[in-house]
Amino acid sequence: MATKIFLIRHGLTLWNHEHRYQGHTDIELSEEGIKQAVALKKRFMNTELQAIYSSDLQRAVKTAEIINEAHQLPLQLFPELREINFGKWEGLTYEQIEKQYPQQLKGWITNPHLIKIPDGECLTMVQERAMRIMRYIGSEHPEGSLIVIAHGVIIATIICGFLRLSVEKMKDYKQDNTAVAMMTIEGNKASLDLFNDLSHLETSF
Repeated sequence: MATKIFLIRHGLTLWNHEHRYQGHTDIELSEEGIKQAVALKKRFMNTELQAIYSSDLQRAVKTAEIINEAHQLPLQLFPELREINFGKWEGLTYEQIEKQYPQQLKGWITNPHLIKIPDGECLTMVQERAMRIMRYIGSEHPEGSLIVIAHGVIIATIICGFLRLSVEKMKDYKQDNTAVAMMTIEGNKASLDLFNDLSHLETSF
């Protein structure tokens, strides 16, 4: 028996567009983000799904709700699927962080696994909470297909967790807004069969 998990990053927000760090800040989808989510709905319209899970932040919830219009499944929200807490960086642009926290930002870019963001989280903390809920989800669905809507950093740590890679590899697995990754989980084995796929936007925009 195998489970297919579609790991999907939420749609675009205004802060994404402005390159502001969001983290736990509860920012809604932009108009473009809603259009992206509608494209996802069309993509998964004929996919048989057992469940849809989501972060409880509204940018993820709205993305999940739009996809779920075609399925009418109970939408299951978990705070463990929230983005990394960026602490004092939240609401700041890259340029502002570069000016105010130059050493930490340099470390985040080169060795993110070694950095704890001021008043925020480190990647190990993020991965631990993410994999805890993913193990629960896996135990609930030993076979079939399901969707998990979350955020860029946390999805990257989940992929690393399933593939048994060091969390420092997460920078190789960050996805664009509404990009789709698909993992196949069979017992203790996991494979990444699709990554950062945006084909649904090519036919909708």
